[in-house]
Amino acid sequence: MSKLCGLNVVQLREELQKRSLVTSGNKEVLVARLREAFIDEGKNPDEFKFDGADEDNEISTGTFTTAKMRELLLSMSTEIKQQIKKQSEQQSERQTEELKQQIKEQSERQTEELKQIKDQLKHVKLEVAEQIEEQSTRIEMIEQKLDRQTVEVDHKIDKLKRELEQSKKNGHAVRSRIRKNFEGTSI
Repeated sequence: MSKLCGLNVVQLREELQKRSLVTSGNKEVLVARLREAFIDEGKNPDEFKFDGADEDNEISTGTFTTAKMRELLLSMSTEIKQQIKKQSEQQSERQTEELKQQIKEQSERQTEELKQIKDQLKHVKLEVAEQIEEQSTRIEMIEQKLDRQTVEVDHKIDKLKRELEQSKKNGHAVRSRIRKNFEGTSI
């Protein structure tokens, strides 16, 4: 506990603010304003004790004990650890969200690329099917032409065979006549 004059400017402003009074000015103005407020409240400003002010004075005057120093350091250490944990969790969440977003974008890109590849493959399949159909039609036309030509050649061969047979028969008949003609004549 500390007296009014032992408070620092921050503490004076806090006390004035608690009473909804003006908090601007230097330390002397703030002390005078707070003293006046105590008198208006019917309190003796010289006997009023403030909580927490002694600790601040102990720190500033160097009478801070080792136990209090440990307690303060432990409190600060705990607070720092909590802040680090909170920041680490926030950073982890942020990185997780960024990673999720990157994975989503990559997945969307790959899905789009796969769709394009499928479309291209479908187009190629259609082109190949059309070419196969065209080639099949050409082959069929060539086969029909070959069949017609084969039939024509077969007819020509048959005709030539008949003509040859006829020629053979005619040749035998001519030879026979010639023989007959020569047999009757003497040379």
